Amino acid sequence: MANHTPGPWRWGGPEWPNKVFSQERHATPMVECNYMDGDAEDIANARLIAAAPALLAALEDAQIWLNIAQNLHPSRTSQKLVKAAHDRARDAIAKAKGGE
Repeated sequence: MANHTPGPWRWGGPEWPNKVFSQERHATPMVECNYMDGDAEDIANARLIAAAPALLAALEDAQIWLNIAQNLHPSRTSQKLVKAAHDRARDAIAKAKGGE
């Protein structure tokens, strides 16, 4: 499995509002959202896609702390909630990295 293009990625801004660029390849868009020909939803999708590397990094950091919290917190209810959040983070990270 290949790795994704390293971040940060950037939204195309007002000039190219439905496109996403990598910092490495400034001139060539990585993604162009044209589901509805550049409407507000396409722009929102492009912004979300551009944030993906930062979101993945933040989720990986959160997973570390959720793992620590899962082992430290004494309440069963809290442990269940932390475990559920940890599992959702783990699953999202796996999905982002090509897993199921």
